[in-house]
Amino acid sequence: MSEWISVKERLPNGYQKVLAFVGGIVYVVAILDTRANKWRVMWDLDVIDDEVTHWMPLPEPPKEDD
Repeated sequence: MSEWISVKERLPNGYQKVLAFVGGIVYVVAILDTRANKWRVMWDLDVIDDEVTHWMPLPEPPKEDD
């Protein structure tokens, strides 16, 4: 799995689904809305009010057994 990336170091590509570290404890699937310059929760697009400090790309999904 990837390492956490500080938002001070770099930001994800616009609308890329990522894991976001929020409020020091919460992990959510999120996107960075580059038009509004706001982080949003992926499932309902609500704005994340707390500060996102770190992010990482989503891991690869599990492989299906044949």
